[in-house]
Amino acid sequence: MAGYRKGEAEAYDLLGEAHRVLGMFDVASEHSARAVSLAVAIGAREEEAQVRMHLGVAQLQQGDLIGAQQSLEASLRLAKALGRQREARDVHEQMVLLHERGGAYDLALAHCKEQHRLDRQLLNETLNQHTQSLLIQHDVESHRQLNAQLQRSNQELALLYEQNQELLTCVQHQMLHDPLTGLPNRSRFELCLADALAAAEASGLALAVMFIDLDGFKKINDTLGHDAGDDLLVQVAARFTALMHPDDLVARLSGDEFVAFVGALKGPFKATTAAQRFLRALDDPFEVRGQAVSVSASIGVSVYPDDGQDIGTLQRCADEAMYRVKRSGKSAMLFYSAS
Repeated sequence: MAGYRKGEAEAYDLLGEAHRVLGMFDVASEHSARAVSLAVAIGAREEEAQVRMHLGVAQLQQGDLIGAQQSLEASLRLAKALGRQREARDVHEQMVLLHERGGAYDLALAHCKEQHRLDRQLLNETLNQHTQSLLIQHDVESHRQLNAQLQRSNQELALLYEQNQELLTCVQHQMLHDPLTGLPNRSRFELCLADALAAAEASGLALAVMFIDLDGFKKINDTLGHDAGDDLLVQVAARFTALMHPDDLVARLSGDEFVAFVGALKGPFKATTAAQRFLRALDDPFEVRGQAVSVSASIGVSVYPDDGQDIGTLQRCADEAMYRVKRSGKSAMLFYSAS
């Protein structure tokens, strides 16, 4: 009876894989879930680990991220408990895709590193097995084959390492940059601002932090649609980026809010010129969906070291100055003043 149910579970698993290949993810999930239930009922833990991973893949392709995570995590626990390193490696690969799709890049990075570690371990085990097998033979042909296998293995390992490095670089970039405009995000901005403050302290020069909020963006977004709004933000980001010098950085916080710092200023009054560059960058209309549209900006400025000497204080002061501009008529810049 157990053998029959095991065969039934395997049949459902194969049906699930076939429907997944055909793009019928709902049906694939149903068959895979049935295979899981049968494997659990007969205590076939190895088969359960495998079909749970297949179920997670089907759920991921179906867009059921929560279900996919539950299935893949259960498969990973079973694979680890059974010592099935190859199956664990395959689950980690799927978890990378899952967390990338869900925007959890830190978790994707962790699973990517674990996948890389298992890849190296499995490759070394394969290498050792081939080496031991070939060393049993003592003729010249055996040594030639061994050298060829070692070369191929080294090439595979080098390629695998390069692919994983590319993936790590991609994930790290996504964690520190805005996906729409390509500008640095808040995390990247604050890391760079910390370095810029240290350089300003060492050089004795000033540094300005600017909070920039677009005026009139909501009206464009509401009348022309969110796609048009996104297009406008990309164009604004490109104009702001063109203003940057080596000691400057502009980032997107969220929506139509940007933040920038301008370094190596020989006095606070130089920050005025820098802020006016941002205002002038918006003078010319933008072409969005075949229409000419215009926006301006409200800019609040705080200056190191006069207004603050740490990231939090400088950002708070610049933000407060920006809201004062909003309340007083917009389309202007204003320095922070405690009074």
